[in-house]
Amino acid sequence: MTTIKCSIDKINSFNQKPERNMIPKIQESILNGQSEYTVIELANYIERGHSFCPSVFKELNGKISRKNENWAGTQIIALDFDGGLSLEDFKSICKEFSIDPTFIYYTFSHHHSEKDKFRAVYVLNAFIEDMRIFNFIQKALSVVFDNNQDAAAKDPARLFYGASSLASDIDLNKLLHIEDLPQMVYAKLKRKCPSQFSREMKTFCQETALNQVNNTPAVFVENALTSIYNTKEMSTNSTNMGPIKITTLNRSNIYFHFSVPEDKLCLGIGKKKSKKYKVENQKVKFASEQRVKLNELANKCQLVQSLEEGAWLYHDEITHLGMNFVHARGGKKKLIDSLYLNENHIASDKPESFKIYCQFFTNSNYQPSRCKPRGIGNTGCRFFNSCDRSGVNILQQLDVKKGKIKRVKNEVKIPLIEGETKLVSAFSEAIAAPIDGTIHVIKGPTGIGKSRLYSTNSLENCAIAVPNHRLANEIYKTIKSAQPDLNLIYVPEKPQTTPELDNQINSLYQLGLYNKASQLFSNYARLIKTGKKEPLSKDHRVAIEEYERITGNLCTASTIIVTHERLMLLKDLRNIETVIIDEDIIQTVVRTKTITSGDLNFVYDLCLEKNTDQSSMKAFFDSVKLSPFEQYRDTPSNTDIIKTLANKISKLGGAKLKSNIIDFLSSTHFIKHKDGSITYVCNRSNFPLNKRYIMLSATTSQDMINSIWKNRVSFHDIGSIKTEGRVILHHNRSYSRSSLETLNFREFSKQLELNHTDDLKVITFKKYAHQFQSSGFEIATTFGSTTGLNQFEGEDLIIVGTPHFPPCKYILTALTLNLVSLENSNNDQFLQTIKVDRNEFQFQFCTFENSETLRNIQFYFIESELVQAIGRSRLLRNNATVHLYSNYPVPGCILLGEITPNNTLIAS
Repeated sequence: MTTIKCSIDKINSFNQKPERNMIPKIQESILNGQSEYTVIELANYIERGHSFCPSVFKELNGKISRKNENWAGTQIIALDFDGGLSLEDFKSICKEFSIDPTFIYYTFSHHHSEKDKFRAVYVLNAFIEDMRIFNFIQKALSVVFDNNQDAAAKDPARLFYGASSLASDIDLNKLLHIEDLPQMVYAKLKRKCPSQFSREMKTFCQETALNQVNNTPAVFVENALTSIYNTKEMSTNSTNMGPIKITTLNRSNIYFHFSVPEDKLCLGIGKKKSKKYKVENQKVKFASEQRVKLNELANKCQLVQSLEEGAWLYHDEITHLGMNFVHARGGKKKLIDSLYLNENHIASDKPESFKIYCQFFTNSNYQPSRCKPRGIGNTGCRFFNSCDRSGVNILQQLDVKKGKIKRVKNEVKIPLIEGETKLVSAFSEAIAAPIDGTIHVIKGPTGIGKSRLYSTNSLENCAIAVPNHRLANEIYKTIKSAQPDLNLIYVPEKPQTTPELDNQINSLYQLGLYNKASQLFSNYARLIKTGKKEPLSKDHRVAIEEYERITGNLCTASTIIVTHERLMLLKDLRNIETVIIDEDIIQTVVRTKTITSGDLNFVYDLCLEKNTDQSSMKAFFDSVKLSPFEQYRDTPSNTDIIKTLANKISKLGGAKLKSNIIDFLSSTHFIKHKDGSITYVCNRSNFPLNKRYIMLSATTSQDMINSIWKNRVSFHDIGSIKTEGRVILHHNRSYSRSSLETLNFREFSKQLELNHTDDLKVITFKKYAHQFQSSGFEIATTFGSTTGLNQFEGEDLIIVGTPHFPPCKYILTALTLNLVSLENSNNDQFLQTIKVDRNEFQFQFCTFENSETLRNIQFYFIESELVQAIGRSRLLRNNATVHLYSNYPVPGCILLGEITPNNTLIAS
């Protein structure tokens, strides 16, 4: 923290309490002195006798005044002790609760009194703008210090005179953590009036208008201390009050559930009795304790070892242990018993205090605090920088449990400029390599500048293949702008014909009858060109003729841009020496599709018709139909029936079929499901040897690439690069399709609105897009349609989902690449939740227990989809944040609540 907002009289200084006639001048000067100051500047002004007000003020009806109604906010709380508490006793309480002020100063009247008169200045860990939160802080501190501070000096507009001298050093590291105050109030009341605790706590909450949960103030924290997500509407006086959120300096979120709106709050400054408000006390049962091998923790955690050896521990270290141990069966007893091993702990009453604290942690559902160094928050560990951690909290030093993720290493990242240099070098090497069929794969993160290579290199005799027409059109414009004289052709989408003919053409494509579909379009174009058929418009005629011209010149053009799918279908590219494949093409080369049982039966009936060369066809489909359910099989040999079946289906126009039957005949393996449908896999990896290939991708897998093209591959991995933006992983559930089936979208949407105040866009499954839209979120796109989208560059995004695919997709992929045998594939097709290591993490995931090969294929497919979605924000060069709701940790992500290398706490 560098500066704080407050108001200082920078003109008038005094060495004694000012006379009353000076008040107007001081007040005017204070309002003129509203600004940002460092803590050192504030303390120096006070020490020189200048007056100050901890708050800042706003205009009201065109006038700015130092009044409560003009209050705009504060980040400072000043407590005035006018003889009711000695400085020594004050410091003793501060030590007990670990809430030392930033600095203390003696008032002007101190040297004329036998009692200590001083003010304690606390800098808060957040700027607060809600009067209810200010009131809560003041009353919480009154409880902690036994109401010994001046009751008349608690209003937000209070003016404080300067100092006769400072009574302590200035400690810039001392902040009052607002989220700790409920714990302090709980502990103070529990010890001060144990038999009347519930009544006293209720009174405190009534006076602060705070609802209760399990007899504790309804103040919930979402940061490294806890993962409480409370989006319930707490109803009081028939009025629904949503939670009030403040964000702290370390980006933690604190939520307050008040029972009255801010304008209904009565501060009652100086009155003997505070006004009480009606509050609600919800009883909530939280998760039970885990079975944890506590006796093994000392071997894995130095802090636990020190505890068990009876070493002296700091308050924040014991708090860290307590927040973890309350989640383990027998953990609370172990903590208290160990604290009794140290005489200093006993003398400072730590064992008894932490009996109370642990009960508070449980009642408030505090999750295990994350491991972090001392000095950032109310938990910490002296061993953090020397500890070889295998998890984010103490309990995760043991084996990872279901639903947990722990970082096991930190990936080394290179600067962007180094990555750009490696990219240019790898591309230059590849494009100058011999034309011998080698496939040069260059893997680099999204946004590194792959597209800029098209502007700075000669593209003569090149074909550029991209995933979709959207990206193809962008690249066409980029190249045309940089190289206007290049003989460049882009094959666009087919222009429309007639509704009936469009349906027929699309149906033929769907069935795998690509040549027949192209022939129908060419016939239609010929009729337009010869005038035998009228076009829809003049522009329609131009589009038809241009498309025919482009496709007619494909074989002779020097440079062409096509989609991945068209590249698979082109047979003759005589002028092309280099094929540049933009983005990962693996899922186009190795493709799985499904045939419905109805289509399979229809084709089988065709085999039985008269006048059909049916013997080979019938033998093929008999073999398929007689295959056992849920068993993987080699596709029977069928080369002599493809043309016969294609002609038969073509004559029918494909109207009665919906599945790609023709590609099935060219498949390598298949599986028949219990509903009679067939899923098959095609391997279209026979790229000609008379060209060089360059693949540029952010998501490709070296293992997969090597399995497809084997010794033809030359792989260049640019490596992990430092990004401007970040991905935060929210992994409190799996967020798979089945998980979203049971998700309460109303509650989840409220949680998103609380956590993400900006108007963020969402990427999710197509099936659930309407659920988010109906809750007011804008859908950026859906899984499967993310490639090539650039309009969200630099924007924060929310991604919800773990895009699993059917297990047969992974197994069929492995079969066609000869990575598993048929025997093993039929034994390994069941998924189990097991512990896995991937990227930088160890976590539990539903995957193949007995096959690392199948696990890697599964992870490739999931990771590719997520990385593509994340890439829409272009985090490499933009300071944006992607919030990923998934249980799959993508490379480079930060776990929610994790400590980054620069000791920053990550909260949503």
